[in-house]
Amino acid sequence: MGKRELLLVLAFVIAGALVYQVTAPPARADQPGFSVGGLIEQFRRHVRGNRSNAETTSTTAYPLTSATNEVRVAINSESLTVVGEDRADVSTELHVTSNGYDEAEAQRLAGEVALKMVEGGGRLEFKIFYPEGGRQRANVTIHVPAKLRVSIGRYSGKLSVTGTGDVELTESRGETTIRDVPGRVALTHRGGNLTISDVGTLKANTRGADVKVARVRGDTTIQSQAGELNVSELWGPLDIESSGTDLRIDRLEGTNSSIRINANNGSVRLSGVRSETRVDARNSEVVLAMAKPAKVSVFAEGGESVELTPPPGGFDLDATITGSGRIVVPDKMIEVKTRDKEQHAGGSIQGGGPLVTLRAADGEIVIRTPESARSMPPAEKPDRH
Repeated sequence: MGKRELLLVLAFVIAGALVYQVTAPPARADQPGFSVGGLIEQFRRHVRGNRSNAETTSTTAYPLTSATNEVRVAINSESLTVVGEDRADVSTELHVTSNGYDEAEAQRLAGEVALKMVEGGGRLEFKIFYPEGGRQRANVTIHVPAKLRVSIGRYSGKLSVTGTGDVELTESRGETTIRDVPGRVALTHRGGNLTISDVGTLKANTRGADVKVARVRGDTTIQSQAGELNVSELWGPLDIESSGTDLRIDRLEGTNSSIRINANNGSVRLSGVRSETRVDARNSEVVLAMAKPAKVSVFAEGGESVELTPPPGGFDLDATITGSGRIVVPDKMIEVKTRDKEQHAGGSIQGGGPLVTLRAADGEIVIRTPESARSMPPAEKPDRH
């Protein structure tokens, strides 16, 4: 493009700007008009960016009506902490960090972040509002009466809920902790660490997460896809459906309730088993150590091994493997019989007792004695607070 063409383009731009200024409606009193200085200032802002930062902290108390039984939180923040306490109202603490073109603007933007509350129909609902401009990071703490149910919408960030009546999470992502909840906990969690301890009952759906569960007093139901799942110190029934998950369960001294596990493409390790247990495994290694005689059933497919450490007392064994697999037992414990492509070991051990049933295709079934059992480290579990 030559000088002549550049001059023509510049002339059209200037003419267009003049036409806009002539035909445009008058600016409001609170809006600056067109000026070369204004254009220069906007250009300067664009080049320099938001270089200043400011922080604000505000606290607010909300009285509750006697009909309120639930607190619902639907916010986008860097962290959210909900604490159940012996109190009659709800209080919040909002800490905000914001950037801005200069210190005054950063302070103004931080102060414009608002945590708002709406109460009605037995529910107290919180939402957060951010201003236009800059970038804000909010950290929210909410103190609620311990009896209230807490419901949290989709949340991505660091989340902690302690001491409330019940908890429901629509979907959480990132580091999440739930503890000291005497009632029901129901949640969906995707990615990040999830720690749950000292709760009444649990229903969880997890994916791609490192999950630790300890001290559930009632029913525990978990669906897990990918990741790791460590469970310990249960008092109620346990029901797990897992896929691509490394599952570890231990410290079951406090439960006489049933355990049911359905595992695909992962691994299952149980220690301290003393109650009725059933494991259905496909392409999953199973290692099971018993603390007391109990009815145990393991059905494995896919060629992975099944390893059993029997209890100190008596039990009846019914073990069968088909295909190219084999059964390995300690010397003089019980006879292993082979017929066609099947091996079987069955009979009463140490006077007999509850039936232990093992079924596998290919792979191995290995029966160990307590003295020769392979050491299995205990599951990781949340600390007591």
